Amino acid sequence: MKHRDLRSLFAAAAMAVAALCVAGPTPASAQQQPVPVVLGVVDADGVLQQSKAGLSLKAQADPKLKAINSDFEKQQKQWNDARRKLAAQQGTLSADDIKKKAQELQQQADQEGKALTERRRVLDESIAKTKDQIVQTLIDVVRDVAKAHGLTIVVLRSATPYFDPSYDISPEVKQKLDAKLPSVKLQQVSASDAQ
Repeated sequence: MKHRDLRSLFAAAAMAVAALCVAGPTPASAQQQPVPVVLGVVDADGVLQQSKAGLSLKAQADPKLKAINSDFEKQQKQWNDARRKLAAQQGTLSADDIKKKAQELQQQADQEGKALTERRRVLDESIAKTKDQIVQTLIDVVRDVAKAHGLTIVVLRSATPYFDPSYDISPEVKQKLDAKLPSVKLQQVSASDAQ
């Protein structure tokens, strides 16, 4: 879960929320009068992280990330051990044999490293796809809350240096998001889908 990707996702969500929350077409008689701006603020980052769906995703993704990181560490340790053993054999093997074994060892390490990198990439894509589902539901919930309160625009809390706390709709958004999407299943992406 890369922080920059998460920020981009939230920025896209903010633009979508703002676009969706603007009041619909006004009747012809009201077109001369400007529509009053009724503002709401949502802490999308906080809602997503603290929501039941966000916590569900984290609970599923964290063990998989931990396993991949552990496998990377094991591979690095095995490679280091094999290099040390090969270095210890320099007195008993010819230079050509040492070079050949070093190349074989490097090829094996490269193959294993690529496999682990691919596993991580596929998992990252799965996490992103599942996050998209949560964000889309969040956008729907923000739109519903905005309509219920007569809001014409909703802005992200992170983009607002100051606001009166009475404008914060985050608690209601989180409550409705939890009700609408209490959990998610980490969507599986195949290696070919992730490319």
